[in-house]
Amino acid sequence: METWGGFIFVCSEAEGESLVSYLAGFSAYLEQYQHSWQELQQVDHWFYEEPANWKFPIENYLECYHLSVVHAQSLKCFDPKNIIYTPTGRHYQIFVPFTDDEFVKDHPAFSGEPRGQSYQGFIFPNMMINTARDKVSVFRLTPLSPTKTKFEVFIYQTKAQIEAFPYKQDEFRPEFERVLNEDFGVVRSLQASVHSKAYGVLQLADIEYGISHFHQVLSKYYQP
Repeated sequence: METWGGFIFVCSEAEGESLVSYLAGFSAYLEQYQHSWQELQQVDHWFYEEPANWKFPIENYLECYHLSVVHAQSLKCFDPKNIIYTPTGRHYQIFVPFTDDEFVKDHPAFSGEPRGQSYQGFIFPNMMINTARDKVSVFRLTPLSPTKTKFEVFIYQTKAQIEAFPYKQDEFRPEFERVLNEDFGVVRSLQASVHSKAYGVLQLADIEYGISHFHQVLSKYYQP
Protein backbone atom coordinates (compact mmCIF):
# COMPACT_ATOMS: atom_id res chain seq x y z
CA MET A 1 0.00 0.00 0.00
CA GLU A 2 1.28 3.45 -0.96
CA THR A 3 -0.21 6.92 -1.20
CA TRP A 4 -0.04 9.86 -3.55
CA GLY A 5 -1.90 13.15 -3.10
CA GLY A 6 -3.97 11.70 -0.28
CA PHE A 7 -5.18 8.78 -2.43
CA ILE A 8 -4.43 5.24 -1.26
CA PHE A 9 -3.25 2.71 -3.84
CA VAL A 10 -3.17 -1.00 -3.03
CA CYS A 11 -1.29 -3.69 -4.92
CA SER A 12 -2.56 -7.23 -4.46
CA GLU A 13 0.87 -8.71 -5.21
CA ALA A 14 3.32 -9.09 -2.36
CA GLU A 15 6.23 -8.08 -4.60
CA GLY A 16 4.54 -5.56 -6.89
CA GLU A 17 6.25 -2.52 -8.39
CA SER A 18 6.41 0.78 -6.52
CA LEU A 19 3.64 3.36 -6.91
CA VAL A 20 6.10 5.83 -8.41
CA SER A 21 6.98 3.32 -11.09
CA TYR A 22 3.34 2.40 -11.66
CA LEU A 23 2.16 6.01 -12.10
CA ALA A 24 4.95 6.55 -14.61
CA GLY A 25 4.94 10.34 -14.37
CA PHE A 26 1.18 10.79 -14.25
CA SER A 27 1.44 12.35 -10.80
CA ALA A 28 3.83 15.03 -12.12
CA TYR A 29 1.23 15.92 -14.75
CA LEU A 30 -1.49 16.34 -12.10
CA GLU A 31 0.80 18.38 -9.87
CA GLN A 32 0.55 21.22 -12.39
CA TYR A 33 -2.88 21.88 -10.87
CA GLN A 34 -2.73 25.08 -8.85
CA HIS A 35 -4.16 23.54 -5.68
CA SER A 36 -2.49 21.06 -3.35
CA TRP A 37 -3.66 17.48 -3.77
CA GLN A 38 -2.66 16.72 -0.19
CA GLU A 39 -5.09 19.36 1.08
CA LEU A 40 -8.16 18.04 -0.72
CA GLN A 41 -11.13 17.09 1.45
CA GLN A 42 -14.09 15.00 0.32
CA VAL A 43 -17.25 17.11 0.19
CA ASP A 44 -19.56 14.75 -1.68
CA HIS A 45 -19.85 11.14 -2.85
CA TRP A 46 -22.56 9.26 -4.71
CA PHE A 47 -22.80 6.40 -7.18
CA TYR A 48 -24.80 4.85 -10.00
CA GLU A 49 -25.27 1.25 -11.08
CA GLU A 50 -25.09 1.44 -14.84
CA PRO A 51 -26.34 -1.41 -17.07
CA ALA A 52 -23.10 -1.65 -19.03
CA ASN A 53 -19.76 -3.42 -18.98
CA TRP A 54 -17.14 -1.46 -17.01
CA LYS A 55 -14.96 -0.93 -20.08
CA PHE A 56 -17.57 1.13 -21.96
CA PRO A 57 -17.55 4.16 -19.61
CA ILE A 58 -13.75 4.13 -19.85
CA GLU A 59 -13.80 4.00 -23.64
CA ASN A 60 -16.25 6.89 -23.68
CA TYR A 61 -14.02 8.90 -21.36
CA LEU A 62 -10.87 8.25 -23.39
CA GLU A 63 -12.10 9.90 -26.58
CA CYS A 64 -13.10 13.54 -26.52
CA TYR A 65 -14.47 14.12 -30.01
CA HIS A 66 -17.92 13.34 -28.60
CA LEU A 67 -17.75 16.58 -26.57
CA SER A 68 -18.93 18.62 -29.54
CA VAL A 69 -21.95 16.38 -30.08
CA VAL A 70 -22.95 14.64 -26.84
CA HIS A 71 -22.08 17.65 -24.65
CA ALA A 72 -22.75 20.38 -27.22
CA GLN A 73 -24.71 22.45 -24.70
CA SER A 74 -23.54 21.19 -21.30
CA LEU A 75 -19.76 21.56 -21.79
CA LYS A 76 -19.37 24.71 -23.86
CA CYS A 77 -16.67 25.70 -21.38
CA PHE A 78 -14.11 23.41 -23.07
CA ASP A 79 -12.21 23.84 -26.33
CA PRO A 80 -12.32 20.30 -27.79
CA LYS A 81 -10.25 21.17 -30.88
CA ASN A 82 -7.17 21.84 -28.77
CA ILE A 83 -7.27 18.94 -26.33
CA ILE A 84 -3.87 17.25 -25.92
CA TYR A 85 -3.77 13.49 -25.35
CA THR A 86 -0.67 11.85 -23.91
CA PRO A 87 -0.27 8.15 -23.06
CA THR A 88 1.74 7.84 -19.85
CA GLY A 89 2.72 4.29 -18.98
CA ARG A 90 -0.53 2.38 -18.54
CA HIS A 91 -2.44 5.63 -18.14
CA TYR A 92 -3.71 8.47 -20.32
CA GLN A 93 -3.42 12.22 -19.83
CA ILE A 94 -6.16 14.42 -21.27
CA PHE A 95 -5.16 18.10 -21.14
CA VAL A 96 -8.38 20.05 -21.74
CA PRO A 97 -8.22 23.82 -22.36
CA PHE A 98 -11.06 26.13 -21.44
CA THR A 99 -12.43 28.59 -23.99
CA ASP A 100 -11.64 32.29 -23.73
CA ASP A 101 -15.19 33.17 -22.67
CA GLU A 102 -15.68 34.79 -19.27
CA PHE A 103 -18.66 32.54 -18.52
CA VAL A 104 -16.33 29.58 -17.88
CA LYS A 105 -15.64 31.07 -14.44
CA ASP A 106 -19.21 30.31 -13.45
CA HIS A 107 -19.80 27.09 -15.37
CA PRO A 108 -22.06 24.97 -13.12
CA ALA A 109 -20.22 21.68 -13.66
CA PHE A 110 -16.64 22.56 -14.70
CA SER A 111 -15.64 26.09 -13.81
CA GLY A 112 -12.26 27.43 -14.90
CA GLU A 113 -10.28 30.44 -15.94
CA PRO A 114 -10.67 31.75 -19.51
CA ARG A 115 -7.88 30.16 -21.59
CA GLY A 116 -7.01 28.08 -18.54
CA GLN A 117 -6.86 24.30 -18.41
CA SER A 118 -8.42 21.28 -16.80
CA TYR A 119 -6.03 18.45 -15.95
CA GLN A 120 -7.95 15.31 -16.71
CA GLY A 121 -6.99 11.72 -17.28
CA PHE A 122 -7.37 8.03 -16.71
CA ILE A 123 -5.33 6.02 -14.22
CA PHE A 124 -5.44 2.35 -15.18
CA PRO A 125 -7.44 0.32 -14.43
CA ASN A 126 -10.51 2.18 -13.14
CA MET A 127 -9.93 5.77 -12.04
CA MET A 128 -10.61 9.09 -13.78
CA ILE A 129 -9.59 12.51 -12.45
CA ASN A 130 -10.85 15.95 -13.52
CA THR A 131 -9.77 19.32 -12.15
CA ALA A 132 -11.77 22.54 -12.12
CA ARG A 133 -11.31 26.01 -10.71
CA ASP A 134 -13.32 25.23 -7.59
CA LYS A 135 -13.10 21.46 -7.11
CA VAL A 136 -11.73 18.10 -8.23
CA SER A 137 -13.96 15.24 -9.35
CA VAL A 138 -12.86 11.61 -9.34
CA PHE A 139 -14.65 8.64 -10.89
CA ARG A 140 -14.07 5.06 -9.74
CA LEU A 141 -15.52 2.10 -11.62
CA THR A 142 -16.18 -1.31 -10.12
CA PRO A 143 -17.48 -4.21 -12.26
CA LEU A 144 -20.54 -5.82 -10.66
CA SER A 145 -21.22 -8.24 -13.52
CA PRO A 146 -20.38 -8.44 -17.23
CA THR A 147 -23.22 -5.99 -17.89
CA LYS A 148 -23.38 -3.88 -14.73
CA THR A 149 -20.92 -1.33 -13.33
CA LYS A 150 -20.82 0.68 -10.12
CA PHE A 151 -19.85 4.21 -11.15
CA GLU A 152 -18.79 6.28 -8.14
CA VAL A 153 -18.34 10.04 -8.07
CA PHE A 154 -16.14 11.74 -5.46
CA ILE A 155 -15.96 15.53 -5.13
CA TYR A 156 -13.02 17.17 -3.37
CA GLN A 157 -12.06 20.70 -2.39
CA THR A 158 -9.15 22.26 -0.55
CA LYS A 159 -9.83 24.48 2.43
CA ALA A 160 -9.19 27.52 0.24
CA GLN A 161 -11.67 26.28 -2.36
CA ILE A 162 -14.27 25.56 0.32
CA GLU A 163 -13.94 29.14 1.58
CA ALA A 164 -13.99 30.73 -1.87
CA PHE A 165 -16.55 28.39 -3.46
CA PRO A 166 -18.75 26.81 -0.75
CA TYR A 167 -20.03 23.49 -2.05
CA LYS A 168 -23.80 23.41 -2.52
CA GLN A 169 -24.91 19.87 -3.27
CA ASP A 170 -28.42 20.79 -4.43
CA GLU A 171 -26.99 23.21 -7.02
CA PHE A 172 -23.99 21.24 -8.23
CA ARG A 173 -25.26 17.67 -8.43
CA PRO A 174 -28.10 18.26 -10.94
CA GLU A 175 -25.75 20.04 -13.35
CA PHE A 176 -23.02 17.43 -13.00
CA GLU A 177 -25.52 14.60 -13.38
CA ARG A 178 -26.73 16.23 -16.59
CA VAL A 179 -23.25 15.77 -18.07
CA LEU A 180 -22.90 12.22 -16.72
CA ASN A 181 -26.32 11.16 -18.02
CA GLU A 182 -25.36 12.35 -21.49
CA ASP A 183 -22.39 9.98 -21.30
CA PHE A 184 -24.45 7.18 -19.79
CA GLY A 185 -26.83 7.39 -22.75
CA VAL A 186 -23.92 6.70 -25.11
CA VAL A 187 -22.60 3.90 -22.90
CA ARG A 188 -25.98 2.16 -22.76
CA SER A 189 -26.19 2.30 -26.55
CA LEU A 190 -22.75 0.70 -26.80
CA GLN A 191 -23.82 -2.08 -24.45
CA ALA A 192 -26.97 -2.71 -26.47
CA SER A 193 -25.02 -2.80 -29.75
CA VAL A 194 -22.69 -5.63 -28.70
CA HIS A 195 -25.66 -8.00 -28.69
CA SER A 196 -26.15 -7.42 -32.40
CA LYS A 197 -24.97 -10.21 -34.70
CA ALA A 198 -23.39 -7.50 -36.86
CA TYR A 199 -21.28 -6.14 -34.01
CA GLY A 200 -17.55 -5.90 -34.55
CA VAL A 201 -14.65 -3.49 -34.13
CA LEU A 202 -12.98 -3.06 -37.50
CA GLN A 203 -10.83 0.02 -37.08
CA LEU A 204 -10.33 2.86 -34.60
CA ALA A 205 -9.76 6.48 -35.61
CA ASP A 206 -6.55 8.30 -34.72
CA ILE A 207 -8.42 10.35 -32.13
CA GLU A 208 -9.53 7.10 -30.51
CA TYR A 209 -5.95 6.20 -29.64
CA GLY A 210 -6.83 6.31 -25.95
CA ILE A 211 -9.22 3.40 -26.48
CA SER A 212 -6.68 1.27 -28.32
CA HIS A 213 -4.02 2.15 -25.73
CA PHE A 214 -6.37 1.06 -22.93
CA HIS A 215 -7.07 -2.28 -24.58
CA GLN A 216 -3.40 -2.89 -25.35
CA VAL A 217 -2.60 -2.41 -21.66
CA LEU A 218 -5.57 -4.48 -20.55
CA SER A 219 -4.72 -7.36 -22.88
CA LYS A 220 -1.39 -7.88 -21.09
CA TYR A 221 -3.28 -8.80 -17.94
CA TYR A 222 -5.25 -11.47 -19.77
CA GLN A 223 -2.16 -13.29 -20.93
CA PRO A 224 -1.10 -16.30 -18.79
